[in-house]
Amino acid sequence: MSDFLETLEAVNTDPLLMTRDKFLADIELQKKAVAAQLHDEPFKPNKRAFHVWHHLRRNAWWCCLKAGHTALIINGGQLFRAGKELADVLTFYDSIAESVEKGELDDVLRETMKRRERA
Repeated sequence: MSDFLETLEAVNTDPLLMTRDKFLADIELQKKAVAAQLHDEPFKPNKRAFHVWHHLRRNAWWCCLKAGHTALIINGGQLFRAGKELADVLTFYDSIAESVEKGELDDVLRETMKRRERA
């Protein structure tokens, strides 16, 4: 084996870990969008196809969590109440991110990956 090949660093290509990392990065992007909205500032993500996951509905903020373009189904639902105030959405996203980091949503992410593959 050449010296070059021996120095290559490998990246973990476990599909679940990759989906988890991408989902956490997307949550951070969503949080930036909320922060901009809280400060009445424009938000221009570097991503070409960006859609906010949160919206105001019936005096409360609701979120649809997505892995790519596929909605996560948790407890049988796809739309989750984040709170009455826009700032509550940040807390909601932080709680979701913490659950992902602890592996508590691994089964949900696996099922979402399967549904995305079948689509």
